[in-house]
Amino acid sequence: CEVKNLHKGKNVLSVVVENTGGPGHFDLGMTATFGEANQGGGNGTRGKGKILRLLKDSAHNGERWQYSFEEPEMGMEKWVQSRFSKWNAKSKVLTRDDWDGHPNKIWLRKEIEIAFEPREAIRLDFTAAWDDDLCVWLNGKEFLKKGYEGGHKNVYPCDRKLLKKGKNVISILVCNGGGRGFFDVGMEAEVKPEALKNIR
Repeated sequence: CEVKNLHKGKNVLSVVVENTGGPGHFDLGMTATFGEANQGGGNGTRGKGKILRLLKDSAHNGERWQYSFEEPEMGMEKWVQSRFSKWNAKSKVLTRDDWDGHPNKIWLRKEIEIAFEPREAIRLDFTAAWDDDLCVWLNGKEFLKKGYEGGHKNVYPCDRKLLKKGKNVISILVCNGGGRGFFDVGMEAEVKPEALKNIR
């Protein structure tokens, strides 16, 4: 936000949303961070912890995913496992509207690196918006399974037992029954500075 355009007390926000066809949507929010912020690396500070963006959503230009519109031929049980790597899939940076819902299912996988012990995080959140149905696995274990919830961004505390320091695999299946589907996911942690003291 342009801080000089805001002031202490009441402020007025005006929005115009235009939709040229199909289902439209909008999703807005505003947060304030007090203290120093590291704008360059996508991390910052909030309260007493350091903010680490482990998985970038569309608001932060998205992430490169392995993806396919066909069900993995080795079966879902093997596909979600973190030790499984051979998969005939495409790869590109995907953001909220890069999938048009045709065909009506998309399978996605991504490996992320966690540089701290998840159990030591002040908070560890997974954010998601989708249409119509979403299922997320963390290192082969089901973490989140949701039906349609209006396409709004939701925040879910991560099950830290499913994550570990080092490499982690996120597997996602999104199903859309008709019209335009989408997905938009992210992961953010707040960590005490001392938990990062040995990280370069």
